[in-house]
Amino acid sequence: MLQARMLSAAFGWTLALSCVCLGLSPNQSDSAHAATLSADHSIDSAQFVLKPSISGDRMVYVRSERGSHSVWLEDLRTGSLLRLSDDNRSSDAPDIHGNRVVWQESRHSGSVIVLYDLETRDATVLTEGYRDTSPSVWGDRVVWTRQSGVDSWLMFMDLGTGYEGALVPVGVGTTAALSDTTVVHDNGGDLYLLDLHSAEEVALVTSPYRTEFPDIDGETVVYARWGGGLSEIHALDTRTGESEVIVSDGYCAYAPAIDGDTVAWESYCVPRGSEVHAARLPSGSPFVTEQSSFWARVGLALEVTEGLAWHLGSLHLVALQLLLG
Repeated sequence: MLQARMLSAAFGWTLALSCVCLGLSPNQSDSAHAATLSADHSIDSAQFVLKPSISGDRMVYVRSERGSHSVWLEDLRTGSLLRLSDDNRSSDAPDIHGNRVVWQESRHSGSVIVLYDLETRDATVLTEGYRDTSPSVWGDRVVWTRQSGVDSWLMFMDLGTGYEGALVPVGVGTTAALSDTTVVHDNGGDLYLLDLHSAEEVALVTSPYRTEFPDIDGETVVYARWGGGLSEIHALDTRTGESEVIVSDGYCAYAPAIDGDTVAWESYCVPRGSEVHAARLPSGSPFVTEQSSFWARVGLALEVTEGLAWHLGSLHLVALQLLLG
């Protein structure tokens, strides 16, 4: 049985097969148009990349080799490559922050979350859930999706204390990203923000078009939205609620990542196949996050731009609030 993450990727790939570079464009009535980005760096034939992730000048992504998926690290300055995951296991959905990388790794019973330390070159299995997928790391904090039977939860772990708990119930295949104490995740085609300090969850993006694979850096959220048979990349300023299309080029742009002024994404198009691209946001863009504030940010306060969706007062969240102070 395919993992939840693979199901979501397969959905994107199936739609992408209908994309033949005819210049079709999705409905963009609810977004302001901006000059879309051109790639400064590309990796060809990185099949089923499953969301590249960037931290500074380093990017992690997945290569498909001999029917198995492996996690690779690339230095965007030098082009040097390093394989991180085990040759004998299929690994997907990597995320990087500083010297830590996490990914989901296939096991006979499902999948687990693995943590890799770039300084020590050590890999550690963090979870033993039946089906743990789509991890994101920021400092000592990790979030991921856990499926158990018909139920799925957004999970949290503090690497310093070993605390693990459930945050909110989510749909199968949910992906999430973490920036300090703020989590952004998709659920049912919409996006939500969750503040780990207050345990408040708010609707960020609601749309008749499927929205998924978000990433966050400070107050900027990037995400993929489907419409008109294609997918494009949007960027949203959570302080103002303003959004723009930043990648739309007649193919399916998907699964974006952001760190500072660097954005990475996947693209699918017949006959080009799948590629990974990276580009710099233009100077003066409202979506550029200063690196100094990114690394020093403590206790990010959410500015709510849309109404409160719902607040789950579970024992797990109470414990998490006590843990985070």
